[in-house]
Amino acid sequence: MNQQFLTELKAVTAENRIFTDEPMKKHTTFRVGGPADILVQPKGTELAAVIRLCRKYDVPYQVIGNGSNLLVGDRGIRGLVIEMLSKEDEICVEDDCITVGAGMLLSKTANRAAEHGLTGMEFAAGIPGRIGGAVVMNAGAYVTGSQLKRLGEYYAKAIHDNYGLDFDVLFGPAYKGIPLSVVTAIAIHDLYGVEVRYCSNRKEAKDHGGDAGLLLGSKIKDGDRVVIIEDVTTSGKSIEETFPIIQAQGNVEIKGLMVSLNRMERGKGEKCALDEIKELYGFPTAAIVSMSDVVECLYNKECQGKVVIDDTLKAAIDAYYEQYGVK
Repeated sequence: MNQQFLTELKAVTAENRIFTDEPMKKHTTFRVGGPADILVQPKGTELAAVIRLCRKYDVPYQVIGNGSNLLVGDRGIRGLVIEMLSKEDEICVEDDCITVGAGMLLSKTANRAAEHGLTGMEFAAGIPGRIGGAVVMNAGAYVTGSQLKRLGEYYAKAIHDNYGLDFDVLFGPAYKGIPLSVVTAIAIHDLYGVEVRYCSNRKEAKDHGGDAGLLLGSKIKDGDRVVIIEDVTTSGKSIEETFPIIQAQGNVEIKGLMVSLNRMERGKGEKCALDEIKELYGFPTAAIVSMSDVVECLYNKECQGKVVIDDTLKAAIDAYYEQYGVK
């Protein structure tokens, strides 16, 4: 690791919150994982300074929250890991507005909302993650039968419009891709009368029973045409894991990748993650909606009796995308 980078890192965040060769098993709920080259726990505006340093010295970085649903290999993580933490006394409640840091636990935020008679956070009470992860990864907020049914229909229509239905297998990477592949396969049948098989991977291979192995659902065989389905793609990391799994099953054709939201953020370079995946792997990518669609739909418009994106939030979104969005 660049010594000058370490020196400047210590200048922007406290040294007692910088750890070298830090075992990731101490920071994941699975309690497994090799060492990260550096792990840092920035506070407040320190986060932006840390990221600027990483980009200045071309140091790869990853951001984690509570470490739930996070599996790290024994070789660990090269580069810098940013762990977001917030203390409970940093939750600020004013009237019907709650302000919290990205590192605050969802459960604590939901409890504080309930204490002040505020609604809307009930779904998050049992989710073992933090606010930042909920914003980035949508917190798995499709939890009811009706929500999953509608979501499956949205995916089915988007796949039909972008790739057609001349394919064999819908592959949903673990974990969120598992229910997505199931409900979308059902929706394709209900809407279009077409049968497609669903398939997902396990994080760990099953070593017993008739369905032993890495895959669940349908097997993938030579000649199959596959559409991959995900919730969101931020960095393309999940495709790095998914692509070789699918290829290892036989001579297959990947027709495309469908996600629910194009976040329109820069991936590893200057392009968004979906464009980087398309360029790197050679198959098309698409999203049901983009972040610009979401803003256009909700800005200064009521949803269930409340304006979701007002002028203040719109300004914050614009500032974020000015710094991190694709140009």
